[in-house]
Amino acid sequence: MPVIFALIPIVLLLYLYRSNGWRLGMIYAFISWSLFAFLITEILSIISQLDYLHILASWYALNCMLVFLLLTKNSVKNIWIYIKSSLKYKKLHLKESLVLFPILFIAFFTLVIAMKSPPNNWNSLTYHLSRIEHWIQNKNINFYSTHIIRHLYIKPFSEIAMLQLRLLSSGDFYVNLIQWFAMVGCVIAVSLIAKEFSLNYIWQLTASLFAITIPSGITQSTSTQNDYVASFFIRSSA
Repeated sequence: MPVIFALIPIVLLLYLYRSNGWRLGMIYAFISWSLFAFLITEILSIISQLDYLHILASWYALNCMLVFLLLTKNSVKNIWIYIKSSLKYKKLHLKESLVLFPILFIAFFTLVIAMKSPPNNWNSLTYHLSRIEHWIQNKNINFYSTHIIRHLYIKPFSEIAMLQLRLLSSGDFYVNLIQWFAMVGCVIAVSLIAKEFSLNYIWQLTASLFAITIPSGITQSTSTQNDYVASFFIRSSA
């Protein structure tokens, strides 16, 4: 499935940033992915070649480059050892397990909803998705004629990120994942902020629990709205 080419870099980048710890590595991986999505969209837009084949080729080239970097800096044996050590179960205390369970529960079921339920709220259909379809039609992200003026002036990164999955999947099947990944990034960033305040692991998890149980956040994590995307970059800057 072509859309996997846009998701593999997150895993590869996480390994490259592993020396920073998995949480900070995940933040760096999301930011690096975002930067690449922005750059290829801008470059392809300049030459009006923003289409399926060029987006696929761009992500394929990035994957090849990241794999090359991994293999030049690490042997296959070292990579395999790291994967096995990462999969080892870390024993948690009862209190930590009680806090972690609802976090994983919400993350899992919002992921299922995000992948199974197509975007269907008014804001998505009149603004976010229609903006993307104009870009695909024009093969660039230049201004175009529209009576919905916010298509032209509201900051476009969330839609640029969704554009990658929209083109690679030939539909809107996975566009909700951008908000979901942003939610995960926010939850991780909140735990790191708590760590900066010298809070122990249980309180870091508690901070993440408060972050993931925001009611409007739960609903938006399964949609194409852009609030979580903006929140992720704000929290990451802390």
